[in-house]
Amino acid sequence: MVRTRNLIDGMVIPHKDFVELERSKDQYFRVFIPLEDNEYAFHSDEENVFQMKKGEVWFLDAAIVHADINFSNKSRIFLCLDYAFPGPFSPKDVFINDSVYNPNLDPTIIKREEVSSDFKESLVTSLSKVISKYNFRDIVFLLSKIHFYKNISVSDCYDWLVEITEKSGDSSVYNKAINLRRFLVEERKLGERFSFNFSESEQLV
Repeated sequence: MVRTRNLIDGMVIPHKDFVELERSKDQYFRVFIPLEDNEYAFHSDEENVFQMKKGEVWFLDAAIVHADINFSNKSRIFLCLDYAFPGPFSPKDVFINDSVYNPNLDPTIIKREEVSSDFKESLVTSLSKVISKYNFRDIVFLLSKIHFYKNISVSDCYDWLVEITEKSGDSSVYNKAINLRRFLVEERKLGERFSFNFSESEQLV
């Protein structure tokens, strides 16, 4: 499958792909080719925050937790190619001329700020006092951004969200947080969708 992706002043929140598919995750291979980049656009995975530069060809393991963001209103356009191989393969198999394949290039890794020992506890306590059905989505997106500039794991946002909602005492937002984490990083059924809206009985008037 081939797609172009243009992200402007937006974010793809942390998630795993392929979790709903039956075939082994090792048989899927995702390639990104940056067509237009900018200094405010970033990607992340379970190890680093990094920038993909125009002229590079990237393999992204979409079966682990990953995210991307563009903090600016400048374009960030990528070509995304998803491959499904029937058996063992090498990354160089996607090149017509495999002599150009060079896995030893140094990527642009972003240095992030270290967090203090009480950072998480302070954040969880503060947000637990304000989270509600009114701002659940906003807080999810806020938490999802932190790892781009603070040295924490890309998936911490969902564990923290669960703690925040549990501490809030609101069972509806707690259950929504549990379901969101399951859907995005644990497991989901083929064709399943998640909505940030609450059920009819919980709808805001």
